[in-house]
Amino acid sequence: MAVLLRSTSAAASTAGPSSALLATTFRRSRGCLLPRAAPQRRLYVARASAQPLEVCAKESITIPGRLGDCPFTQRVLLTIEEKHLPYDLKLVDLANKPDWYLSARHA
Repeated sequence: MAVLLRSTSAAASTAGPSSALLATTFRRSRGCLLPRAAPQRRLYVARASAQPLEVCAKESITIPGRLGDCPFTQRVLLTIEEKHLPYDLKLVDLANKPDWYLSARHA
């Protein structure tokens, strides 16, 4: 498909909006125009006064006091870290569950 571009004022005054759109599209496809800007991303900022989130995670079976191998917990922690949110990590030994964990889970 070929598009003829005229630079005379008479052609510009008689040309409709569709021909201007074709000319812009043609120039963009030939690399004469810069591509459109990407949409702006929203920035989420946590407030300093926000209370930290309580995250209960599976404790490692082999090494006490370390994070376990739960992919769901790891995904939550990655998201919280990426958003720079404050959090408190509570490791739960699933073999010996504490009372507060059982009461919170069944509530």
